[in-house]
Amino acid sequence: MVRSLKQAGYEPDADKLIAMRIHGATPEWVADLKKQGYDHVDLDKLVAFRSTAWSPDFIGRRNSGYSHPEPIN
Repeated sequence: MVRSLKQAGYEPDADKLIAMRIHGATPEWVADLKKQGYDHVDLDKLVAFRSTAWSPDFIGRRNSGYSHPEPIN
């Protein structure tokens, strides 16, 4: 997980890695978000996205015909 995140340009600390693990914000999930137009989103925002059960599929359906908004805090 750490290697994948670093390759994606992130520098996660231990607290962020633990939060990502608890909420299921995996590198694969981050890559799926990137496909929806959310590239290099702050790790805290990624955890917030994941903790509220937002999926890349949901975001794609929600954003059909809209521009990509800034992720919710």
